[in-house]
Amino acid sequence: MPAEPTCQAIVELAVAQLRVTASPTLSPPVAAHLAACPDCRTYLEQIQRTVRLLGSLPVEPVSAETKLDLIERFRRWKAISPAPAPAAGAGASPTAAGGAE
Repeated sequence: MPAEPTCQAIVELAVAQLRVTASPTLSPPVAAHLAACPDCRTYLEQIQRTVRLLGSLPVEPVSAETKLDLIERFRRWKAISPAPAPAAGAGASPTAAGGAE
């Protein structure tokens, strides 16, 4: 029998389902978990409230100067940040990894 999904997995599924659909309909397993778990219900309600509040904020224009400044700062940050290490075996050919040719 598969293990029950964790609360974190349920909340992630609920958020994804609500983002994808225009209606507040959740899959039966997610809805069942939320019905039985007050902590997940509270957390999801907080996320929904945050999204609603952020969506109601007016959009303020960003000046061209500010955009250029942000781009330059990002480029400088990117230049000094180490690149993430590739996942084990990701993109490596058998020859490059020391395997048979």
